[in-house]
Amino acid sequence: MDLIQQKVFYDNNWQTIQIPKFCPHCGAVNNPISNVLNFNNVQTSEKSEGLMALSHLCNACGKAHYSLEIKENDRVFNTKIVYPETQPTALPKLVSEHFPNFVTMYNNAVSAEQRGAIELAGMGLRASLEILIKDYALEQKLDDEETIAKQSLNNVIEKYFKDGLMKSADVVRILGNDYAHWRRDYDIPLDEMKAYLDIFISAINVNLMMQNPPVQRKH
Repeated sequence: MDLIQQKVFYDNNWQTIQIPKFCPHCGAVNNPISNVLNFNNVQTSEKSEGLMALSHLCNACGKAHYSLEIKENDRVFNTKIVYPETQPTALPKLVSEHFPNFVTMYNNAVSAEQRGAIELAGMGLRASLEILIKDYALEQKLDDEETIAKQSLNNVIEKYFKDGLMKSADVVRILGNDYAHWRRDYDIPLDEMKAYLDIFISAINVNLMMQNPPVQRKH
Protein backbone atom coordinates (compact mmCIF):
# COMPACT_ATOMS: atom_id res chain seq x y z
CA MET A 1 0.00 0.00 0.00
CA ASP A 2 1.37 3.41 -0.99
CA LEU A 3 1.70 5.78 1.97
CA ILE A 4 2.15 9.54 2.22
CA GLN A 5 2.93 11.79 5.18
CA GLN A 6 0.52 14.07 7.01
CA LYS A 7 0.81 16.33 10.06
CA VAL A 8 -1.52 15.93 13.05
CA PHE A 9 -1.53 18.06 16.21
CA TYR A 10 -1.16 15.98 19.37
CA ASP A 11 0.39 16.50 22.81
CA ASN A 12 1.04 20.19 22.08
CA ASN A 13 3.14 19.37 19.02
CA TRP A 14 2.75 18.63 15.34
CA GLN A 15 3.36 14.92 14.77
CA THR A 16 4.21 13.36 11.39
CA ILE A 17 2.06 10.34 10.58
CA GLN A 18 1.57 8.11 7.55
CA ILE A 19 -1.72 7.71 5.69
CA PRO A 20 -2.73 5.76 2.56
CA LYS A 21 -2.09 7.69 -0.64
CA PHE A 22 -5.66 6.93 -1.74
CA CYS A 23 -8.79 6.56 0.37
CA PRO A 24 -9.41 2.82 0.93
CA HIS A 25 -13.14 3.39 0.39
CA CYS A 26 -13.46 5.57 -2.72
CA GLY A 27 -9.94 5.70 -4.19
CA ALA A 28 -9.72 9.50 -4.12
CA VAL A 29 -6.34 11.09 -3.44
CA ASN A 30 -6.19 11.16 0.34
CA ASN A 31 -6.30 14.42 2.28
CA PRO A 32 -8.40 13.38 5.29
CA ILE A 33 -9.25 15.02 8.59
CA SER A 34 -7.15 12.91 10.97
CA ASN A 35 -7.82 12.59 14.68
CA VAL A 36 -5.91 10.77 17.41
CA LEU A 37 -8.17 8.21 19.09
CA ASN A 38 -5.70 6.77 21.57
CA PHE A 39 -2.04 6.70 22.52
CA ASN A 40 -0.30 4.08 24.66
CA ASN A 41 3.22 3.14 25.58
CA VAL A 42 3.64 -0.61 25.16
CA GLN A 43 6.57 -2.36 26.83
CA THR A 44 8.10 -5.13 24.76
CA SER A 45 10.98 -7.40 25.71
CA GLU A 46 13.43 -4.98 24.12
CA LYS A 47 11.99 -1.47 24.51
CA SER A 48 8.99 0.72 25.14
CA GLU A 49 7.03 1.57 21.99
CA GLY A 50 4.49 4.34 21.54
CA LEU A 51 1.36 3.18 19.71
CA MET A 52 -1.07 5.73 18.27
CA ALA A 53 -4.53 4.87 16.92
CA LEU A 54 -6.05 7.38 14.49
CA SER A 55 -9.19 7.89 12.43
CA HIS A 56 -9.02 9.52 8.99
CA LEU A 57 -12.22 11.06 7.59
CA CYS A 58 -12.08 11.24 3.78
CA ASN A 59 -13.09 14.63 2.37
CA ALA A 60 -14.30 13.00 -0.87
CA CYS A 61 -16.63 10.22 0.30
CA GLY A 62 -17.16 11.13 3.97
CA LYS A 63 -16.14 7.67 5.20
CA ALA A 64 -13.50 7.00 7.84
CA HIS A 65 -10.53 4.68 7.67
CA TYR A 66 -8.17 3.90 10.53
CA SER A 67 -4.50 3.37 11.23
CA LEU A 68 -2.30 2.08 14.01
CA GLU A 69 1.11 3.73 14.05
CA ILE A 70 4.33 3.12 15.96
CA LYS A 71 6.47 6.00 17.23
CA GLU A 72 9.73 6.23 15.28
CA ASN A 73 11.16 9.21 17.16
CA ASP A 74 9.90 12.22 19.10
CA ARG A 75 7.58 13.49 16.38
CA VAL A 76 7.41 10.80 13.67
CA PHE A 77 5.06 7.79 13.52
CA ASN A 78 5.15 4.97 10.98
CA THR A 79 1.99 3.10 9.95
CA LYS A 80 1.78 -0.58 10.80
CA ILE A 81 -1.92 -1.35 10.23
CA VAL A 82 -4.54 0.32 8.03
CA TYR A 83 -8.23 -0.59 8.08
CA PRO A 84 -9.74 -1.31 5.64
CA GLU A 85 -6.54 -2.67 4.18
CA THR A 86 -7.68 -2.82 0.55
CA GLN A 87 -6.49 -0.07 -1.75
CA PRO A 88 -8.90 0.75 -4.59
CA THR A 89 -7.71 2.13 -7.88
CA ALA A 90 -7.91 5.91 -8.17
CA LEU A 91 -10.73 6.85 -10.54
CA PRO A 92 -11.12 10.15 -12.43
CA LYS A 93 -12.55 12.86 -10.19
CA LEU A 94 -15.47 13.75 -12.47
CA VAL A 95 -16.47 10.11 -12.91
CA SER A 96 -16.41 9.65 -9.12
CA GLU A 97 -18.51 12.77 -8.57
CA HIS A 98 -21.13 11.99 -11.22
CA PHE A 99 -21.45 8.22 -10.73
CA PRO A 100 -20.95 7.23 -7.06
CA ASN A 101 -22.84 3.92 -7.44
CA PHE A 102 -20.40 2.87 -10.15
CA VAL A 103 -17.46 3.80 -7.86
CA THR A 104 -18.84 1.63 -5.05
CA MET A 105 -19.28 -1.42 -7.28
CA TYR A 106 -15.93 -0.91 -9.01
CA ASN A 107 -14.09 -0.68 -5.68
CA ASN A 108 -15.91 -3.75 -4.38
CA ALA A 109 -14.65 -5.63 -7.42
CA VAL A 110 -11.09 -4.39 -6.88
CA SER A 111 -11.30 -5.39 -3.20
CA ALA A 112 -12.37 -8.89 -4.25
CA GLU A 113 -9.41 -9.07 -6.61
CA GLN A 114 -7.01 -8.03 -3.83
CA ARG A 115 -8.39 -10.83 -1.65
CA GLY A 116 -7.79 -13.34 -4.46
CA ALA A 117 -11.49 -13.78 -5.38
CA ILE A 118 -10.87 -13.36 -9.11
CA GLU A 119 -14.22 -14.75 -10.28
CA LEU A 120 -16.11 -12.36 -8.01
CA ALA A 121 -13.90 -9.52 -9.21
CA GLY A 122 -14.67 -10.31 -12.84
CA MET A 123 -18.40 -10.39 -12.23
CA GLY A 124 -18.15 -7.20 -10.18
CA LEU A 125 -16.34 -5.32 -12.93
CA ARG A 126 -19.03 -6.37 -15.39
CA ALA A 127 -21.70 -5.12 -12.96
CA SER A 128 -19.84 -1.83 -12.51
CA LEU A 129 -19.84 -1.32 -16.29
CA GLU A 130 -23.63 -1.79 -16.42
CA ILE A 131 -24.12 0.73 -13.60
CA LEU A 132 -21.83 3.25 -15.30
CA ILE A 133 -23.53 2.95 -18.70
CA LYS A 134 -27.07 3.15 -17.34
CA ASP A 135 -26.32 6.04 -14.97
CA TYR A 136 -24.53 7.85 -17.80
CA ALA A 137 -27.48 7.29 -20.14
CA LEU A 138 -29.86 8.62 -17.50
CA GLU A 139 -27.72 11.68 -16.72
CA GLN A 140 -27.36 12.49 -20.43
CA LYS A 141 -31.13 12.01 -20.92
CA LEU A 142 -30.60 9.42 -23.63
CA ASP A 143 -33.80 7.65 -22.49
CA ASP A 144 -36.19 7.72 -19.56
CA GLU A 145 -35.29 5.77 -16.41
CA GLU A 146 -37.78 2.95 -16.95
CA THR A 147 -36.59 2.30 -20.50
CA ILE A 148 -32.95 2.27 -19.43
CA ALA A 149 -33.60 -0.02 -16.46
CA LYS A 150 -35.38 -2.71 -18.53
CA GLN A 151 -32.59 -3.14 -21.07
CA SER A 152 -29.84 -5.74 -20.84
CA LEU A 153 -26.22 -4.67 -20.74
CA ASN A 154 -25.79 -5.97 -24.29
CA ASN A 155 -28.63 -3.76 -25.52
CA VAL A 156 -27.56 -0.56 -23.75
CA ILE A 157 -24.02 -0.91 -25.10
CA GLU A 158 -25.31 -1.29 -28.65
CA LYS A 159 -27.90 1.46 -28.28
CA TYR A 160 -25.82 4.19 -26.64
CA PHE A 161 -22.26 3.39 -27.76
CA LYS A 162 -22.27 2.42 -31.43
CA ASP A 163 -18.82 3.91 -32.00
CA GLY A 164 -15.46 2.39 -31.06
CA LEU A 165 -16.38 2.38 -27.38
CA MET A 166 -18.77 -0.49 -28.04
CA LYS A 167 -15.78 -2.79 -28.57
CA SER A 168 -14.16 -1.98 -25.22
CA ALA A 169 -17.50 -2.34 -23.40
CA ASP A 170 -18.19 -5.65 -25.13
CA VAL A 171 -14.85 -7.06 -23.96
CA VAL A 172 -15.81 -6.30 -20.35
CA ARG A 173 -19.35 -7.63 -20.82
CA ILE A 174 -18.32 -10.90 -22.46
CA LEU A 175 -15.45 -11.66 -20.07
CA GLY A 176 -17.56 -10.62 -17.07
CA ASN A 177 -20.28 -13.06 -18.13
CA ASP A 178 -17.61 -15.71 -18.64
CA TYR A 179 -16.46 -15.41 -15.01
CA ALA A 180 -20.01 -16.37 -13.93
CA HIS A 181 -20.04 -19.62 -15.95
CA TRP A 182 -19.35 -23.09 -14.61
CA ARG A 183 -16.92 -23.70 -17.48
CA ARG A 184 -15.20 -20.64 -18.85
CA ASP A 185 -14.73 -20.16 -22.58
CA TYR A 186 -11.85 -17.66 -22.39
CA ASP A 187 -8.48 -17.94 -20.69
CA ILE A 188 -7.89 -14.20 -20.49
CA PRO A 189 -6.44 -12.60 -17.32
CA LEU A 190 -8.45 -10.14 -15.27
CA ASP A 191 -5.88 -7.39 -15.90
CA GLU A 192 -6.76 -7.39 -19.60
CA MET A 193 -10.45 -7.06 -18.80
CA LYS A 194 -9.64 -4.17 -16.45
CA ALA A 195 -7.58 -2.48 -19.16
CA TYR A 196 -10.59 -2.40 -21.52
CA LEU A 197 -12.80 -1.10 -18.72
CA ASP A 198 -10.22 1.64 -18.10
CA ILE A 199 -10.52 2.65 -21.78
CA PHE A 200 -14.27 3.02 -21.37
CA ILE A 201 -13.95 4.95 -18.08
CA SER A 202 -11.41 7.31 -19.66
CA ALA A 203 -13.76 8.04 -22.57
CA ILE A 204 -16.63 8.82 -20.18
CA ASN A 205 -14.30 11.11 -18.27
CA VAL A 206 -13.33 12.94 -21.47
CA ASN A 207 -17.02 13.51 -22.26
CA LEU A 208 -17.62 14.89 -18.77
CA MET A 209 -14.58 17.16 -19.05
CA MET A 210 -15.83 18.59 -22.35
CA GLN A 211 -19.27 19.20 -20.83
CA ASN A 212 -17.87 20.75 -17.65
CA PRO A 213 -14.83 22.90 -18.60
CA PRO A 214 -13.23 24.83 -15.71
CA VAL A 215 -13.12 27.98 -17.86
CA GLN A 216 -14.57 28.96 -21.22
CA ARG A 217 -14.68 31.91 -23.61
CA LYS A 218 -16.97 34.82 -22.91
CA HIS A 219 -19.81 35.45 -25.37
